[in-house]
Amino acid sequence: MALWIALPVQLPGSRLLFTIKTPGKLMLAGEWSILEIGNSCVVLPINRFVTTTVHSSSDFVLHAPDVFLDNIQFSFNKILTLNEQLSSEQEKRFSLTRQTIELTLQYLQEVGKKIQPCTFNINSQEMLYQGKKIGLGSSAAVCVSVCTALIKQHGYDVEKFSTKMIIFKLACIAHFLAQGKCGSGFDIAASTFQVSLHYKRFDPDWLAHQVTIQSLKTIIHQNWPHLHIEHIMLPTDLHLSVGYVGKSASTTQLVQKIRQFKKQESTRYKEIFHDINEVVLELLKALKMCNKQKFDSSSIITSSNRRRHAELVSQHPNVIPHVLTNELYLDPEKQVQAYAQVASARRQGDISTKRNSKSNRTCSIIEPPDYKTTIIDCMKKNRKLLRMLDQEANVALETPELITLIDTALTHADAAKFSGAGGGDCGIALSFTAQKETLIHALWRASEIVPLDVQPLQHAAASSHQFLSQ
Repeated sequence: MALWIALPVQLPGSRLLFTIKTPGKLMLAGEWSILEIGNSCVVLPINRFVTTTVHSSSDFVLHAPDVFLDNIQFSFNKILTLNEQLSSEQEKRFSLTRQTIELTLQYLQEVGKKIQPCTFNINSQEMLYQGKKIGLGSSAAVCVSVCTALIKQHGYDVEKFSTKMIIFKLACIAHFLAQGKCGSGFDIAASTFQVSLHYKRFDPDWLAHQVTIQSLKTIIHQNWPHLHIEHIMLPTDLHLSVGYVGKSASTTQLVQKIRQFKKQESTRYKEIFHDINEVVLELLKALKMCNKQKFDSSSIITSSNRRRHAELVSQHPNVIPHVLTNELYLDPEKQVQAYAQVASARRQGDISTKRNSKSNRTCSIIEPPDYKTTIIDCMKKNRKLLRMLDQEANVALETPELITLIDTALTHADAAKFSGAGGGDCGIALSFTAQKETLIHALWRASEIVPLDVQPLQHAAASSHQFLSQ
């Protein structure tokens, strides 16, 4: 089958202004329950990108050959107007991009920017397999990529957090409206912030109402109820394998069936979604715990607090006297809390003692729980609950092909599940041994599952997590 190759189109006299690369996503945990306000998911940006090149031009022109859109010319004056009528199929393919462009330009106009036309060349080849979408968030990535390009074209620093939040909200509104007001925005968040995230959705009813009564500027510049975006770090020894089953399902149709289940069996729906969320919260604790440092407790003793430290030791003789709590080591009064922590950890067997090679003193190390076991258990529980949802809602989330992907992976992997809405597309396998990936891929190929060269984007950070507040 011949494939379209998305080569940048450069018109005579135009010049390349810049290039935007926007990652796709993988859902690690929290599928479906993220549709409900207050529930959490863990979503990862990946090393597959939508690339948008922007050239100078006197008119707006869009080239997106991957979706058979070429030389789409339009103008903007409060609304987007096409220079030529598109076919019904082209209109369908252009709808999300059109929504994104129009909303972004409306916002820029509202904040006083003079609209500057340009030519877009959108390449989404990395998000496809043999010309087909494979559930890596290509639509969201295109949405974010186009929005980012327009924002940058009009003078914004797209690396600043405040600008990223504008991009997220604009792309989120466009995607939300294009999906019939059912999108949660987790894929938009992953593509925008490009770090692993703990995500909770905004209130969809609030947003649906706001777009009917407020200006875009007002909506974008205010806090969104219930929205929570937090950067988290994955364990460096966690290895993900990603496989594609060769088939896809309509997410919109699956959502409709889940909504029907909610309507008919509301109590059971709430129970399953609650249980999925509880597993995600447990997973998040494990992910944060695995990045906490182990401290050499003897270094808390300094000349400035030695006397007070001695007094505290005498007052708490049953507690190991040398404890390092990092933030607290400069405040002797707060060390009492640290001592209690050590005593509790020692009783539970989570503490070890060793001799400091520099000071030749015995000190205490608080060992974190076995995060690997917790992560694996959470992923197994997540899959079990998704299967329960599948069976009780009768929606075929875990298809025979996905079951094959999961079962073959579990020969070597520590855990496996589908990623995203289900019904086809991709599944993931987790292990804490790199060598297992090769074995898993070999089994998948033998079962006609396509192993994908997909990995989460890793970003080094000083802390294990931080809030990306509004």
